[in-house]
Amino acid sequence: MQLKRVQLPLCIIALFEMAVMPALADAPYEQYHVIYDDIANGVLENTIGILTISSGVKKGEGFQTYLQNDGKFTPHLMLQVKRETRPISHFGYAQSADPSVSNYRFPVIKRQEHFVCLIYDPVKNLQAWINLQELTGNFYYTLVMFDSLAAKLNSYEFVDIFPFTKNGKRKLYQQPQPDARFTIISKDDLRYRQLKVVAQKDGYLQVGALSQINEKEAKINPIGWIRIRDDERRLMIWIVAVDNC
Repeated sequence: MQLKRVQLPLCIIALFEMAVMPALADAPYEQYHVIYDDIANGVLENTIGILTISSGVKKGEGFQTYLQNDGKFTPHLMLQVKRETRPISHFGYAQSADPSVSNYRFPVIKRQEHFVCLIYDPVKNLQAWINLQELTGNFYYTLVMFDSLAAKLNSYEFVDIFPFTKNGKRKLYQQPQPDARFTIISKDDLRYRQLKVVAQKDGYLQVGALSQINEKEAKINPIGWIRIRDDERRLMIWIVAVDNC
């Protein structure tokens, strides 16, 4: 397999090896706010992307939601992000201690031009349309779609392949096809906690682990292919961040 070289801060590599452990209390980390068994039916089946929002210096607290009817959007409710939404995860300090909206990640189930329909509470399956152009007035955002995931991740973003599994195990295939040889891997193995995306094909992701080349450069060692969705079309992956100092 060909190794993919990437320019990454050295501290990403160190934190990658330690994963995103809450014990690192002095650094931000990725925190999940719902577990697989609590996610409502239909959420993971319908998710086509992830919307991540942060208030930063814009200091946004809420966003306008819309109702969609026959392709037309009309204003609906104003949602206060910290009080009235439940992200799948967020990257930052402890949610209760951080007054800002710090990298809140929501499932996206539909997209129409500059509007997206997101699930703002995956336990209750509450959804709303928002205007991305309007959102930029109070928030920074990134939108990652799963049909083009390999080309969209930033240097500090990784793919978590275990969050939506019952037993914490996945099949790692040698090729992106269902009849290919595979190995069973576990989230308990630190080598598979955080992985980079190398390629994408036919509903599979080729994933790889980071290793250091020198102080300024790292390489991604491809280790195999994993399915993006299970047999019932439920999403099996999520995007997480690692502190890059």
